[in-house]
Amino acid sequence: MVEVIGFGEFLVWLMAGGSAMASSFILERIPAFQLLGGEVKKFIAYLVAALMGVGAFALVTFAPEFILLAEPFFKIVAGIFISIFLSNAFHAYDKSGKG
Repeated sequence: MVEVIGFGEFLVWLMAGGSAMASSFILERIPAFQLLGGEVKKFIAYLVAALMGVGAFALVTFAPEFILLAEPFFKIVAGIFISIFLSNAFHAYDKSGKG
């Protein structure tokens, strides 16, 4: 069985710079974000990444009980996200004729 990352571990990843990747992943899927100019997009990306990192720090620092409470729910959602992501990647590879 595959072990899914825990909520606390995910928050630490966000604080350690993962917020830049997570914000980019989210923002690139928002059509309105795509309509913005380059400098505006950079500013918003920096702002969202900073807010995610600081928000993660706030949760770890001030709400450790919430992290423990949310852990099983986070693992369910993370497992579903990983499954869908891998399924989409497999289908894209399979349709490319390489698989």
